[in-house]
Order: sequence, then structure tokens, then C-alpha cells
Amino acid sequence: MSKRPWNNVAWQEWEIGLAAEIWQREVTDIYGDDVGHQRLGIVARAETLIAKALNCSVSRVQGRRVDCGPSFDKPRQSQGSFRASSAAIIERDRRRDAADRRDLTATFFGDPPSGYSALDRKIGAAHDA
Repeated sequence: MSKRPWNNVAWQEWEIGLAAEIWQREVTDIYGDDVGHQRLGIVARAETLIAKALNCSVSRVQGRRVDCGPSFDKPRQSQGSFRASSAAIIERDRRRDAADRRDLTATFFGDPPSGYSALDRKIGAAHDA
């Protein structure tokens, strides 16, 4: 159940289809899938057009888009909690320590820490063989 009271009314298939069609035409076809905060006016305009076409409130459209994404189809599943393994945490800490030892040039150009480049792994694998 959604936390948004305006979203408790079930959407009909035709509403979902029409909302997705308008979103596709007004947003995705023009600006692509990644419509960020810099395009809030475009998102608001599209939500208003959808609300007018469905004869409902903009809040209902916003709630559905937030819950279901631009397809307006099915609510997104919550990601739940995730706990990293202790081995992953140890590896993360090792990489962080190695990154702290990089010089300014390596940091600026994004070179991997010593021992973590593809060449270092290849040489290490050759020595192990």
C-alpha cells in the first residue's frame, strides 16, 4: 500500500497506457530517459498534461510516476536492506588505503592504485602460475 493517499485509487489499464504515451511523447522522445533536476519544468509540464488527459490531480500523477517510474505500470519493488560480506568490506578498506598512497598525477588522471591495475593483476597471475 502506498503512503500517498491520492495513489490508493487503482489505475485502469487505459490510464496507464495514456500516461506512458504522453510521457514518451513529451519527455523521453525529446530529452531521453535521464530527466534530472535540471529539467523540472519539463517534468511538471508533462505531469500536468497527463493529469488533464486523465481528468485527475497532478498529485495523483506525480505519486504514480514516483512509485512506478515513467512507465506508470507497476510499483517499483523496494530494494530492502543489504549487508556486505566481511571480505568485501576488507577489500574496500584495502583499496581505500591504496588509493591514499597515490601521487597527485595518478589521482588527477584517475589511475588505479598500485596493485589494482589490469597490468598488475596480469603480472600477479603470471607469477602465481
